[in-house]
Parts: sequence; C-alpha cells; structure tokens
Amino acid sequence: MNQTVADVRRVLSIIARYEDSIRRPQEQRWTLVTGHPQWCSNNHLDQQNPVQGIKSLDFDKYYQYAKKCFCYLPFGQSVDSVLSYTYAKYDAVFVCRTPLIYKNMGWSSNNIFHTQNHIHKEVEPEPQGHGLSVETLKQLPELLERPAAVFNSLTKNNAYTALLDAKDNAGRVILVALQPDGRAYYQGQYVNETIALSVYGRNSIEQFLQRNVEQNAIKYVNLEILKELIPIPALQLLGSNISSTKSIQQPPAIPQPHTREDLTARISGHISDHPSPAPASPSISPERSKR
Repeated sequence: MNQTVADVRRVLSIIARYEDSIRRPQEQRWTLVTGHPQWCSNNHLDQQNPVQGIKSLDFDKYYQYAKKCFCYLPFGQSVDSVLSYTYAKYDAVFVCRTPLIYKNMGWSSNNIFHTQNHIHKEVEPEPQGHGLSVETLKQLPELLERPAAVFNSLTKNNAYTALLDAKDNAGRVILVALQPDGRAYYQGQYVNETIALSVYGRNSIEQFLQRNVEQNAIKYVNLEILKELIPIPALQLLGSNISSTKSIQQPPAIPQPHTREDLTARISGHISDHPSPAPASPSISPERSKR
C-alpha cells in the first residue's frame, strides 16, 4: 500500500495523542514532540521524499501501534473525568478488553474494569493514597498487555497479581491486583467481569518475588522485562526458580474488527472527540461517550 501524507499524519496523530496524554519521555516516544507528529527516527525516512517514501514495514509497525493507542485513550479520558467528578456517578470504569495472556490462563471474562474510588485513592499523595501519577495510571491498559510477571494471589482466592513494567514516583515497581470473577455496575446493569482491585507501588519487591517462588505462585514471567525492573543480583538470589518458569505461549493476535480504512476514517473524523474500543458482546459494551 502506498502511504499518502494524510495516511501518515493520521497514524502518527493518534500515537502522538496517546504519548502526550501519558507524558512519555522523548527518548521513549514513537513520535516527536515539536510541530506536527513526525517519525521518531530518521531511519524511517527517504531523504528525497520523507513522507511517501516510508518503507511499508515501518508504516505497518506504526499503524499497528496506532490501533492499540486508539484503544488505550478512552481509559485515560475516563480517568480525567473521574478526577474532575464528571464521570457517571455510580459506574465502574472500563479499562480494556481482557488481554490474551490472561485468557490463556483460563479467564472467561472479556473486559477489565476499575472503580472510581480506587482511581482517586491511587493518585492521592502518600501516605493517605498510593501516590501514583495520573500519567502512569493512564498507561494501565498498555501495561496489562505485557506484564513482567503474573502470580496467583497469596492472600485472596481466585485472584491474581500482575507485576507491571512501570515504577511509581518513589521508584517502586507497580503491581495490580486482579479478580477475574468480579462484579461491577456499568451503564445501568451489573456485569460479571475482571476487576482491577488496586494499583500500587510495592516495597521490598525482591521479598515479594521470593515468597511467590516459594509458594509456587508464578503463573507467567517475562524475563526480558523483569531484568529491566529488578536488580540482577536480586534475581540471581532467586536462583533458577524464576528463569525456568514456563511462560504462557500466546497464539497469534486476533485481527481487529476494523479495517485500515475504517481506522483511518475514525482517526480523521472522531479522534478529537471520543475514541472507543470495540464492544466485547452485544449485552456488555465498553463504548461510552460520557464526559
């Protein structure tokens, strides 16, 4: 497919909007901050024709990430609405569709929800709250897709703890407690779905990992991410118990229901308003336009 100037700008605009919303550091961004959204690296550019000369594979990589960002944005908008007290008073907050990594653990729920009370608690400064930045919390849908590890909860039946690829303002690794068989009130009805019970920075993460190893509670581990989060000496102390843990194999991603043309049209015509994820089922739809 030959990319036009409009194609490139539409794809980059959605990525840039998400990166702006979470205040992603420049060195980690896919897009540049200055002026119109641009490619992050000159390696993607044909110097003689810097837009239409972009390699197809590079454009496809950005396009695939733009589709993800399109689905990440609504949760961030909901967080803003919750914190400004304009969100529907009694509704739970839709976070994301349940990522495949958790479905492969046997979870039957299609969606993950969070509560307004927890959002307020999580961004409230310590010691009363968890002291998370709003920008970090807005990344929850993306972080849940690629956790460093997932454990059976040691304190609650049929619950899990995901270790995320993020740290709080104090430099602590962030965990999220998840209950797959939770219950939430959403858009006028109760739904049986996964509930994100709490998002928080964890003190003594090495001891936390050690207990989970001893209790054989590890369900999934991504060593590549874990090594970036935890000091190597600490991981070495845990021995081969972590390194030998089998990760859950994910099948190929299920294609998104919208086409490239559909996404382009939605970005072009509606992204400045309310991008919405695809509904999980006819009876439980995470789409909303409330502010």
